[in-house]
Amino acid sequence: MNDRLQAADGKATRVNGSSGGVADKQGNKYELLWAVYYALKCIQDERCSITFEDPDPTLAEGSEFTFVDYDGSIQVTQIKRQNSYKNNWTIRSLNNLGIFAAAAKHVEDGHKYYFRSTTPCAKIRELSDRARQSDDLQQFITHQLSEDLKIEFNNIANFDPFIDPKHAWETLRGMWIESWEEQQLKNTNSMLASVLLEGAEGRLLVEAIGAILLEKLRLRLTRRELLEELKRRGIRLLSQQAKETAHEKVIEITKSWTSAIERELLDLKIRKNESKELLELLCDENIVLVVGGAGSGKSSLVYQAVNQLNSENSEILAFRVDRLDFFS
Repeated sequence: MNDRLQAADGKATRVNGSSGGVADKQGNKYELLWAVYYALKCIQDERCSITFEDPDPTLAEGSEFTFVDYDGSIQVTQIKRQNSYKNNWTIRSLNNLGIFAAAAKHVEDGHKYYFRSTTPCAKIRELSDRARQSDDLQQFITHQLSEDLKIEFNNIANFDPFIDPKHAWETLRGMWIESWEEQQLKNTNSMLASVLLEGAEGRLLVEAIGAILLEKLRLRLTRRELLEELKRRGIRLLSQQAKETAHEKVIEITKSWTSAIERELLDLKIRKNESKELLELLCDENIVLVVGGAGSGKSSLVYQAVNQLNSENSEILAFRVDRLDFFS
């Protein structure tokens, strides 16, 4: 698998609606890691599917892969590993890359549009989050936007893909912006694979899934196809005994995390409203980020949410991303 991930000498140029080819995919580890992340979601739920390099040009345009979620909703994902010139994405730089044009088209077609990168784009993320919190354009502009964000939104509304401000607002509602470091994504995939599959260590499980995705470009893969291909490689779902062991490991890791939080935080402030909001978001979103400065109470908030989930007998794995040696 390591050979499969070596960068190609010359990366092929993608034509809208067509494949960039295997060499193109091999040269983009970050893109492949995101595809593996979604393949793992397919292994978890037979209703989900992933198509890496979708043959349907309406889905492939401005998208690396298509993911169909458990509820039948279609997600398309555009990945730009990083901005080569700056340490963040500006609204103008994303527009120059055609991100808004692609997003507008996909949202009009009823798709959810995801943009992912190691480089943050905080203003777009903030605008899209606030757009989803608004019932209409007027509420969005009047109650959700600071003066700085109003200027940014006006700039977006004036870009060519948009007919008017309402069109821009509707597109932002259908956009999800996420920034993950490559190592963070590797660790997460390794952890998820380790609690789902057996036959190899986490890193090798991830590589096996990546190899399958590369070999099955442009084919729709569900839990069944993925498990069949993994079986040929000596990898299978965790046995009941292994699941019980994994369940015990999850409990052990979560207890260790909660104990550490209790030791480190002398003042665990009760933040019921924020904790409730976090739990509600987790019901609707795949990923929720709790952001704040040092000492602002991020750990305390997550701690309370974890305790609430535990009290409801939900299985939850809480850990620090920088302490994943047991999954590496």
